[in-house]
Amino acid sequence: MIKLALVCLALLLASNAVAFAPGLPIPHATSLHLADEATEVSPFDAYEQTAAQTTVEYKDFVTGTGPASEDGNLLKVKYEGRLMASNKKFDVAEEFVFRIGEGRVAPGFSAGVAGMKVGGKRQVKIPPNLAYGDQWFKGVIPPSSHLDFDVELLEVAQSQQEELMMQLNDFGVARLLGLIACFGVLAITPMLPS
Repeated sequence: MIKLALVCLALLLASNAVAFAPGLPIPHATSLHLADEATEVSPFDAYEQTAAQTTVEYKDFVTGTGPASEDGNLLKVKYEGRLMASNKKFDVAEEFVFRIGEGRVAPGFSAGVAGMKVGGKRQVKIPPNLAYGDQWFKGVIPPSSHLDFDVELLEVAQSQQEELMMQLNDFGVARLLGLIACFGVLAITPMLPS
């Protein structure tokens, strides 16, 4: 019975290992700049891939009409991440759920989506000090990489009930049913004859 419980637990953890992997503890963004069309060269367009670039820059392509995101909100986003140096895609998510400021994503990503409204689409440029610093990340992002994300804000949880539903959907119905089945087997096993 203990072996069965350990197998169920190992399968559950393996199926969800990436979803709950915490981000690296890196200082939060200190400033953001919205690309201002009235200026000659916006901070977004002037972004340089140098060590001197230490702030997150973003540009809205579509301004959403729904609720705005802020620190502490649970969000559902769609994104594509690229290395700025090579424009190589390193990650894509159709639906990704995280809480702004929780540490599950790079601080520059949290800072880059703060203030977006549901339905909005934004390009976010993140310097290494607000991404993954001078170390490799998951074997696909080299040290000192500047990152470029296209982000669409799909949902902002407005209540505890919405947060719970968003987290359950993120966890996955199949995983939830598997977890219930494992606990059911564990509950029935002691009742079976030896």
